[in-house]
Amino acid sequence: MKAVRINSDIIDAKEFNHINAYLAKWDLSAVEGQALYAGAMNRAYAHLKIKMYKSLDTDDSHVIWNVSENELPLEFRTTIVAGLSFFLSYLEGIKGQSISLTFEINDGSYHPVDSELKGFNRVTTRAIVNCFDPDYFGFKANRVFREASFRGH
Repeated sequence: MKAVRINSDIIDAKEFNHINAYLAKWDLSAVEGQALYAGAMNRAYAHLKIKMYKSLDTDDSHVIWNVSENELPLEFRTTIVAGLSFFLSYLEGIKGQSISLTFEINDGSYHPVDSELKGFNRVTTRAIVNCFDPDYFGFKANRVFREASFRGH
């Protein structure tokens, strides 16, 4: 027999364990969270702000992008959606039922040099955790990068 290695595609997924009690009690009302991932010496960067709640008008889960492609380019959006999809499956496992959520992406930023997919994978998990425990990762608003500020505008 040949063994095939399995890797988790969601970085920091183990951090969802920290919010299991919150998730079990969550009534699916709107919650908001944000996270920033800035690696050592600014060699990685990702920022995301989300709002999530029970989908009211449909039985499907979906993402609403309230940010432009300049704020969050398409190349990072697939990674964010993968993290949200993983979380939805995780939540369904805790609740023992199918759930439809709406995810609003209300803010986000990237750095043209220091951002990579791995950072947006990580920051998606952290933003979800922040919805239920705002102090767990300690969001530092002063470290949020904005393209205009980088150019000195």
